[in-house]
Amino acid sequence: MHKLILISFLLLTSSPSFAKKISAKVEDNNLLIKCQGKIQKLAINKDKELDIEGRPKIFESENFSLIIIELADHNSGTALVYSINTECKNLWTFDLQSFNPSIPLIEENYIFLGAMGHGFKLHRQSGKVIWSHKDLYKKYKFNGADPIVRAGQLIKFSKILAIDDQSGKIKVLNK
Repeated sequence: MHKLILISFLLLTSSPSFAKKISAKVEDNNLLIKCQGKIQKLAINKDKELDIEGRPKIFESENFSLIIIELADHNSGTALVYSINTECKNLWTFDLQSFNPSIPLIEENYIFLGAMGHGFKLHRQSGKVIWSHKDLYKKYKFNGADPIVRAGQLIKFSKILAIDDQSGKIKVLNK
């Protein structure tokens, strides 16, 4: 039994797709991104009242990565999303306009992002907003904590909230 667990662990950790391609840290109000031996330094444009919360969260795809940093004070905040290509260049930056970001759903052409009361579909290459909703907390109690997942044509933001991928219309699953 122990040999099987060890072999599984070695297979998972030695798989090329499991290896980290990018790393990031915040230093002196800058986001420092390291990939392929290059370091990219991006200034973090933030309200002076907001502090950087925790470490950057990195979500890697085959040919690009998303880095999310959270900014907050004691009452509110936001999260900034950076799209980084394989050459370590920032393609676009997007302000979620709310705190508590969800684990994004990354697909071939689109990215689905969420944060407290907000849901977005962005074009992966340009960062252009395809559809957005900014009133999801009061009506549906969406707080950004759940990972975003696809269920057929629906993009599920929580157990009760889904949004139609094509139309952007909200669908309540079971209130």
